[in-house]
Formats: sequence, structure tokens, C-alpha cells
Amino acid sequence: MNAFTGRWHLPVLAFAAGGVLASLEGEAFYIFVLLITVILYGFRAHIPQLLLSLVLLAAGFIYLTPPSPPASMKGPDTWTAVIDSEVKETSYAVQFLMEDEQGIRRQVRFMKSDPDEQVPVYHHGGLCTVSGTAGPFDPARNPGEFDYAAYMATQGVFTKMMVENHSDITCQGRSYVSFIYEWRTNLLKRVQQQLDPGACSWIKALVFGEKDAIPEEITEWFQTYNLSHILAISGLHAGLLAGGVYMVLYRSGLATRRQAGVFLLLFLPSYTILAGAAPSVIRACVMALIVLLFSMVNHRIPLSDVIAWTAGFLLVWKPDYLHQAGFQFSFLVTFSLILSVPVLKRASGLWQQTIIISLICLLSILPLQIRYFYEFQPLSLFANVAMVPYFSFFVIPVSFLLFLSAFVLPGDVSRGVSSLFSDFHHRILSAGMSAGGLLDIPWVIGELASSAVLVFMILFVRMMIHWCRGKLERCFAYGAACAGVLMVYASLPYLSPEGTVTMLDIGQGDSFVIELPYRKGVWMIDAAGPPPYMEDETRTAKTVIVPFLKSRGIDTIDTILITHEDSDHNGSVPYLIDQLDVGNVVTSPFYPVQYKGVKQREASAGDHLKTDGLSMRVLHPAENTGDANDNSLVVTFDLGGKSWMFTGDISVPVEKQLLQDLPDVRIDVLKVAHHGSDTSSSDAWLDEVNAGTAWVSAGVENSYGHPHEEVVEKLMERDMLILRTDQSGAVHYNFYGDDGTFSTFLPYNASRK
Repeated sequence: MNAFTGRWHLPVLAFAAGGVLASLEGEAFYIFVLLITVILYGFRAHIPQLLLSLVLLAAGFIYLTPPSPPASMKGPDTWTAVIDSEVKETSYAVQFLMEDEQGIRRQVRFMKSDPDEQVPVYHHGGLCTVSGTAGPFDPARNPGEFDYAAYMATQGVFTKMMVENHSDITCQGRSYVSFIYEWRTNLLKRVQQQLDPGACSWIKALVFGEKDAIPEEITEWFQTYNLSHILAISGLHAGLLAGGVYMVLYRSGLATRRQAGVFLLLFLPSYTILAGAAPSVIRACVMALIVLLFSMVNHRIPLSDVIAWTAGFLLVWKPDYLHQAGFQFSFLVTFSLILSVPVLKRASGLWQQTIIISLICLLSILPLQIRYFYEFQPLSLFANVAMVPYFSFFVIPVSFLLFLSAFVLPGDVSRGVSSLFSDFHHRILSAGMSAGGLLDIPWVIGELASSAVLVFMILFVRMMIHWCRGKLERCFAYGAACAGVLMVYASLPYLSPEGTVTMLDIGQGDSFVIELPYRKGVWMIDAAGPPPYMEDETRTAKTVIVPFLKSRGIDTIDTILITHEDSDHNGSVPYLIDQLDVGNVVTSPFYPVQYKGVKQREASAGDHLKTDGLSMRVLHPAENTGDANDNSLVVTFDLGGKSWMFTGDISVPVEKQLLQDLPDVRIDVLKVAHHGSDTSSSDAWLDEVNAGTAWVSAGVENSYGHPHEEVVEKLMERDMLILRTDQSGAVHYNFYGDDGTFSTFLPYNASRK
């Protein structure tokens, strides 16, 4: 033990490195192998440590390998297993995880017929028999889109079981843990009854780890300015709570030091469940427990060893944690701060320490943040300097006090006090968000490759080593190199001769993105919104279009061409104009909507839309047809060695008119009109355009039956390559000069042709 004092992070890092190595592919794998080889070479004079590192590396490679999905994603209609998670109930659904004797885990979920529907109480540890339909989670269908299936896979859950009604679930028994979950639920209900709703939303987040009640615009602002760590219960929350409880018990004379320590040893595990049992919460509470245990026997232990033991324990207990973003962020930040203590000791004053802490927190997770979210705010450091102390010394302590007030004060008093806090906090946040506009200079980099993440982290570690040793010139050089990695990566699209045309899968609608070589321009043809029955009109833009653009390093759209005014073609345009830098919007002369804050021009038959590297010819409309679909802009252009035509939602009469006006139309790639509706794509039209490839944008199992079988048969009769979003997700055409390749985001089955 003494030989490893202060160095326990080395064997744990070797173990974790094996798991990381098992999850890497391509050039990142070889870079990491080279890095490990260089590090192990440094232990050549210490054979026992070298052998131990090799053994732990191999153990991590085997034990921490990402879980593989089962051979079959389908399961029995009736399944018996044990509930092994908290039961989550919302106004529209109930869901929980179950695990059977074979270790197979599934998510069980059923929709409530009414928000006020009373459902049975299900308990953790209950043995349940469930009748329903088992199958895989729906994967992401576009680049950049949040992949819920991959997220659940990090927890070892690959399938879901959909239940029609709660009567299809019968359970018996419960575990001891279920009583803590029940206690947690009752506490939440008490807080909601006794406190102001505005204050309650923050108490739920900062005490219970439930962020769903915080307004969406606030959570987005926290994410934009890299403040999300404040909302994630971590060492700060656990430290404040443990310190507060200890001081109350000891200073009030209710308990001795030892008794207060014993109480915390019993209380912290319960608080872990109370706060949601996220990896960051477990990490914080386990570390606190280790420190308490050693302090009770009057033995001091380096914090680096504490976090190493905690990480090792969690990885052995749940190897899936290694692949969860919460675990990665929590340990990277904490470990970086612990190892940078020499830097913090040299800081003069609280504000300088706060700036250094904020900078280290930002840099330690920066490459992973960009990999997951594609961008960051360079000036978010200033937002952290302002908000971290405010939350640390005021909001979090007050939240715990208000939580207690819900149980010790009369309802009117606790509600009044919490209302004062809510009003004051709202004013501070509003002022901060308004001032944050001055810091809103996002740097959109795109999805960072694993190799770039590794190179950044190597340079960051070298920077911190030199900073801790006081070698500031070398520290600055390595810091500049870190920034250089991001700058080079962000510049790659502007140096690449390759271009891409993408048909996004946005459900029942159209959205196409054209990226020209050397990033000479980015065009969009249509930007569909969600179906009309959805209340959130920005959902498609937020979940599909903007994530795709940012994953490609795009924050500027030169031109959005809107074929016509239906929401399945233009529904996301207002949000894109508000969130991104949009140069122009092009519509037909008969388009009724005018957009503010952007240049808007009209185009009709005979016009040419030109930019560096792209020239579009407008074929239609020449006059108002009186129908929105038939007023669709129809354009052709040559790109990547192919001739393209986009047709909006035109019908057969417009096709006939186009054939009369343009008898020699020849197209390589045809965007099939109106999502494959039988109101379009006549035999005469398909024969004349003679396209080799057909793109069809239609929603999975859409209620319109698009594309219609008759249209698909026509396309197949002409031996066209049919690429459909409902079958293959997003579709790409990647080209270099006059040569290119079609690819699909989801695996393409050639039999679909």
C-alpha cells in the first residue's frame, strides 16, 4: 500500500486505458497504442510496475470492452424479470429497467391514456411478468442527431418492451432500495406542495438531480456557456451537504465528531439515491465516504488516491460507466483539479483561483464536449467565473435550506420565503443571460475525431505538467498547441476539395444540404418543420437540422431555397434564421411569407442562381397556378459530375407543362416530387428525365402512404437506384471533381432497389 501512496491513479489509469483501447478504431487506435507504448517504455527500469501495468491494461481491454448487442433484438411476448432501476412516471408515460436471470436488461415503457390516469405502484426489486412487444431502440437517422439507442447501449440496454396497458404488468415483492426510492418520491411531493413552483424547479435540480422542471431556454443557455456542470450534482453539492450536516451536528452539540462522521457514513449512500444516482453523484459520495473513513482513523490520504480508488471501484462495479459522458466529464474535471493543486496554491486571492479552476474545468473536458456537442463558447470562461461562485455560495446552500424549510416551516411561510428566492434568482439569471449576449461568439468546429481528442488530451496533460512545475513558457506553448489542434480541425472543410449533397431524414418533409468544395458555400433546399400536431415548432430544427449542420462544422448558410410554403418544407426556416447566420432566402414570387433579419429574393422560371461553384437554373414557376404545391420552385444544377433536379411538390399537370416548355431535360439524380405521391411522377415525366437515381424523402410508416407503391414500381421498372429516407435515414452524395459516391446513414439493403 505504502509503495503506491499518491500513485494509485497509475494502475487505475492503466485499467481504464485498456477499456478505451477496446473502444477505439482506425487511426485513433494506433495513436493510442503508440502513446501507451511510449508510457510503458518509461517503466522499463521498474519491471514489477511494468508487468502490473500490462496486466491491468489487458484486464481493462477484456473487462471494459463496450457491451455487444444480443444476436436477436426481439424477445418473447411475455417476459419475467426484476425491476432494477427507479420507476419514472410522467404525465404521459411510465418507464423502468428490468433484468432477467440471464442478465438481459430491457426498458419497459407504457403510455398513459390520460395525464390523470392512476397506475399501480411499481417498486425496485419487484419480480414482474410483462406482456408486450420487445424490439430494438430506434437509432439516430442522421449524422449529428442524438442517438438514443447508443446512449442506452452504454448502460448495457439494447432493447425496449412496449406495453399497451399497465394491466399487462403484474409484480410482486420489492427490495430494500425501493423504500429509499419511495422516500425520495414522497420528499419530492412534499417539496412541490410546500414551495413556490419557481424555487421548486431549482431544488429538484440541485437537490434531487431532476432537471426536467427548469425552463428549456435556461438549460440551453447553461449548455451553451459550458455551465451544465453546475446543474449536475457533483462533489460541490455533496461537499456542501456533508459539511453542513457535519457542522450542524457537531457545533450544536447533538453529536461528537465521531458520531457526526458515523451519521454521514450512513446518510451519504441514501443521499446518492435521493440525488438520482448519476455517475457524478456516486463519484462525489464515494469519495466523501472514503475521506470520512480515513479521517475517523486519523489517517490522511492523498486526494489523487481517493479519486483513483473511486474510479476503480465504479469501473469494476459497472464497466458501462466508462462509456458514459457523465462519468467521463466528472472524473476528468475532478482529477484535473486535484493534480493542479500546486497551481492553485500559487494563485493570489479567491478570484484568481476561481479563474484558474474555471479554465482547468473548461480545458479538461473541452475535446469531449466538442465531440459530443460540436461547438463551444471561447468566452464561456467569464460566464463560469461569474456563475460558479454565485451558485456555490448562494444558490446551492439556499436550495438545501429551502428543502429543509418544506418540512419544518408552515406552508405559507416556506412558500413565501421560497418565492422571494425564486424572484431574486430569476432576476440574477435574466441579467446574466442578457449580459451573456455580449459573450455569444460560438466556435462551431464539428464532430471531433477520436484521434484529435487524443492529441488534444496529450498536449493538455503536458501543459498542466509544466504549469504545475512553474515552467510558464512551455505551458503556454503546449496551450497554444491545444488551440492549434482545434483550429486545424475546424479549417479542414476549407482545405478539402470534396463536396457533399445530403438528403436529411426529417420525417415527412424535405430538407437538403449542399456543401461545396473548399467550403465555398452551403446551400439548403427546404427546411421542414415537425408535423402540425406537435406543439414545439422548433423540434425538427433542434433535433435534426442544426445538430447535423454543427456536426459538419457549419454555422453559416449562404442560401436557403424554399420551394413552397407548406410546413413540411419551410417549418424550420424561422428557427434557422434566428440561430444561424443565413445569407439569403430564395422563394418563388408567389410565396406569401416574409422573413425578418435576412435578405429575401424571388426567383421564377428562366432565372439563374449563381454562387462560386454552383449555378442553379430555375425551371418553374413562370406564373401563379393558384396551388401552393404546384407553385413549387423546380431547379436543376450540375454538381459532382451529375445533373440534379429538385421538384418540390409539383403534380402531373406541372410535369406535363415542363415537358412542353423543356423537351430535352436529362437528369442523373431526381428528387421525386411530393415525397413519392401518386399525384406526381407520371410515366411520360420519368421517361423524359431518364434519371438513374431517385431520391425520396418520406417519413417512416407515414400516414399518407408515401411513397406510393405505384410510384415505386415505376421507378423500379426504369432500373433506377432508389434511395429513401424512410428506409435508409439520411442519404449522402460525396464527390470529388466529377466523380462521386452515394451512401446512406443507415445500412443500405440492395434488395430495396
